[in-house]
Amino acid sequence: MSYRRPDISGFYVYQYVRTFASEHGPVGSPYYVGKGHGKRAYKKNDVEIRSPKDKSRVVILAKDLSEDEAFYMEKQLIKFHGRIDLGTGCLRNRTDGGEGSSGAIRTEAMRARTSAVHKGMKHSDAAKAKMSLSRTGTKQSEETKARKSVAQTGKKLSPLSEEYKAKISAFNKGRPKPVGMGAKVAAANRLRKLSEETRAKISSSLTGKKRSDESKAKQSASNKGKVPANKGKTHSEEAKEKMSAAQKLVWSKRHESNAKTNVTVKP
Repeated sequence: MSYRRPDISGFYVYQYVRTFASEHGPVGSPYYVGKGHGKRAYKKNDVEIRSPKDKSRVVILAKDLSEDEAFYMEKQLIKFHGRIDLGTGCLRNRTDGGEGSSGAIRTEAMRARTSAVHKGMKHSDAAKAKMSLSRTGTKQSEETKARKSVAQTGKKLSPLSEEYKAKISAFNKGRPKPVGMGAKVAAANRLRKLSEETRAKISSSLTGKKRSDESKAKQSASNKGKVPANKGKTHSEEAKEKMSAAQKLVWSKRHESNAKTNVTVKP
């Protein structure tokens, strides 16, 4: 008698049960718990954990759930049964469940296999279009944003190669910016406060730099016909005083520097 997969709508939580007894559990005990949608439970093709050939060993625990409900139930079941890799139970799950990969422990062998599988792989244009469409309009929750921010805090990015920079430049050339993007970036930058160390680094990197004639020509061409952002605007008295003080400081430093070489500089 052939096994018939049950009709399932919405999200669901499932488990794979053991066909044979092992040191981790008796026959019929769960060895994997997951959250799925559609045919996920019956077509899971993970390197470490695959869907059982005997589909009667796939047990649907709850169905017609919202995604949040499925995530919650998955996490609770994994916590209840425990994980083999942590020595707390009978499940081969390598994460605590729920959205993302919280609590995942990946061995060096797993990392090597994953790396070998993905090396040289390139997405087709059709696949790229599907991925882009699937993400269009999606918004990350504040919790997800905060979690990503914490994960990235303190990490130092490796410098980009010249080849990679050239690819990014070629990709962005001629691409129109989304409406309102400039205003959003400007608003975000206004809220940023650079540390004294960062300011010193920026100043040091720009000191003595001269733009090439080609660079000047490009900037001039890109600005032709544009209305200056500060046209018609007036500075407040406070802003004027700050600019005046900054200029006085610049010129006093120049005079001090040139006095040593007996060079006269007129402002």
